[in-house]
Amino acid sequence: MKKAPRVKSSHVQTSPMEQNVSLHDKMLAHLYRYRYVRNDIEYDAPYELTQEGSGIAIGITRSHASIILARMMDKGEVSTSKSIIKGAPKAIRRKVYHITP
Repeated sequence: MKKAPRVKSSHVQTSPMEQNVSLHDKMLAHLYRYRYVRNDIEYDAPYELTQEGSGIAIGITRSHASIILARMMDKGEVSTSKSIIKGAPKAIRRKVYHITP
């Protein structure tokens, strides 16, 4: 019986299905998870709705998340509001992104 080839631990394998999913679709799926959060929420918005949180969730940088979210805003797929983030050390309002209904 043949042994399977060893894969370096630093190399992350992705399934063929994951390789075909665009970052746009990953971002839509990520924001869809938070569809229950009201658009007009002023306090305690989840960190995952910020540019940085969304980028971390789908495995990209904040700057790349900004580009993807700007394109989605141009298409009318997402809207923004300002909110204080839940669990943040300082009460600073940040822009949060919501999937449009």
